[in-house]
Order: sequence, then structure tokens, then C-alpha cells
Amino acid sequence: MLTSKELSNLTNFLFNGQYPNKTFDSISASFHKTFVKSDYFKLGKSVIALLSSDLLADNLPKTLAVFLLWDMYKSDSLENNPFLPFILDFLKNDSSSKQCRFPISAKLFMLTLMRYTDRIKDLFKMTPVQVLSMGSDLASLHACDLSIFDSLLREKLKKVPKVDLCGIPCIVPDEEVLSLLCERNITSALQRKHCLENLLSNEVLLPALLQSLRPEFLRIVPPLLPCPQASTPSPLTTEDSPPGTSNVWTEEFVWLCPLTVNHHFHWDSTMGHSSPPAEICQLASIALTSSLSPSQKEVLVQAIAENPSMVHSVGLTIENVCSFITLFLFHYPNNLFGH
Repeated sequence: MLTSKELSNLTNFLFNGQYPNKTFDSISASFHKTFVKSDYFKLGKSVIALLSSDLLADNLPKTLAVFLLWDMYKSDSLENNPFLPFILDFLKNDSSSKQCRFPISAKLFMLTLMRYTDRIKDLFKMTPVQVLSMGSDLASLHACDLSIFDSLLREKLKKVPKVDLCGIPCIVPDEEVLSLLCERNITSALQRKHCLENLLSNEVLLPALLQSLRPEFLRIVPPLLPCPQASTPSPLTTEDSPPGTSNVWTEEFVWLCPLTVNHHFHWDSTMGHSSPPAEICQLASIALTSSLSPSQKEVLVQAIAENPSMVHSVGLTIENVCSFITLFLFHYPNNLFGH
């Protein structure tokens, strides 16, 4: 949870009337001066909670919020930004409300920032007001093609457990209320600022806001009575059925009279194999396309030397296995044949 000072500083960036007229370069410098990098992740989670619940009705705070999610990790490669999946999903699936929809000009701005790193300096000279006032037409809409990031996103999501990829927000935006707020401008920026500060600092509401609904791994409790199966043939085997009795389940507690059932077991052959660490998979993929530093080579080769079966799990194929074996033999010529 954010401290009161961090929360106040964050809402100042989103609702301060001065920032829309400042350049993105100035906004970025002020943000990195105000917060330390160790706090970026929890700050980003709070920003995502506001965006996913559509609690930022105006386009200016929305544009600033999405920009800050990218700007927090601009010094790292794009795929290492933990908020990249949300940014792409938000730009693709914004609100359907005509008044509160994320503008195309802001989409183009964010797309250019992420795709063309050589134009960052020029784009940073613009202000949020200038970005939102840029004209947009049908050609601009077609230019907002985010499919170029699909392969990058797929590679990133491979490292995420399947259960973490499921879920929907607990709060569903009310389109009628949002449209009314945008059309009539009922609440002021100061009122929204105080409202969001109270929401993000509330120990009861904040966990519910950050929580997502997802399927859980549940082991269903067996029924006390074999209700619907009573009309079906009994799973008792012929040799287990007492002579002169009917193979129909009786309405009684199943644990009082346990039945002998021929179970069909399904064995997962991959259950005994452990997945290699994400760092090793990443080093292996880099080694197939470019050179590694000596320390990275040592880590990768040592990991495979300790567990040769890991070769099958790091994404090697017939096409690239030759280059990988060459790298391995160069460092440990005896280990491969020893195993």
C-alpha cells in the first residue's frame, strides 16, 4: 500500500493542472526525482487499478497514467517492463464510451514511443495538451497497429504461470455514469483527486480494487449420496457383485458401504520433469541469436552441465541445436560425452 506522501505525489501528477502544459521530458524528470525505482512496481499497480476500473474519466490523466507506466521502465528493454501486457491491452480495448474513449492521437503517441526509440527525444518535447489536440482520422486509426508487439508479448507470457493469466477485474465500469460524468463534467479534478486518494488508502477497499476474479484450483468434496448415478449401471465389477443382488447404488452414505470400482488412472508423463529457471531459458534464447558475456556463458553452461536433461526444456529445436552444441563443447568438451 502506498504511503500518504506517495499517494499525494502520484495524484498530483494525474490531476495537477500544470502538468498537461509541461513537456513529457519535464514530467518524466519530475517523476523520477519524486519517486525511487524500488517503488515503481507498487505505484504502477495503483495506476493500473485506476485505469482498469475506469476511475480516470478525463483523457489528460489517462494519457499521463499510461505514459508513466511506460516511463517507469524506459531505461530497460520493452519486454522487461512488467506493465507492458496491460499497456497493450488498454490501448487495444479501451472504453466503448464515445466521450471517455482513449483518443487515437494518444494511442499513436504511445505506439511511437514503444516502437521507435530514435524518436523519443522529439516526442518528449511535446506536451499532453499538444498530443490530445493532434488531428486524427481513419488513416491514423489504421496506423494504431499493435499486432507488431504480439510476438514480444507471447514470449513474455510464456514465463507467467497459466493461472496468473486468468481473471477479470472485480469492478465493472458503469458506462452510463461515466458518459454522464464526461458530458456534464459534474465532478472537479480536486474532488476526483480526494476520492481516489481515499480509495487507494482504504485498507478494506484497496485489496478489493486490486483483486481479480479468477478460477481457483478446488478439489470438489465427493457427494454424501450417489444421487444421479443411482439410475445408471453400477461401477461394481462382476466379480465384486454379490450373487442375487442388483447392481444399483442404494441411497445411503457411500462411505458406510464402500464399493470396489475399476478406476482408470491418467498419468502425466511430464509430471516428474521440473521446468528450468526463467533466467536459463532467457540466456539460451539469447545465445542462439547473439553472443553472451563470459559470465552469462558460464552460468548457462554450468546449469546444463549439472542437469543435461534441461536441454529439452530450454526451447532448442533441430534447426538451432548445432550452434548450441558447439557452444557447449567449446567450454565443457568432456561433460557432454560423460553424460
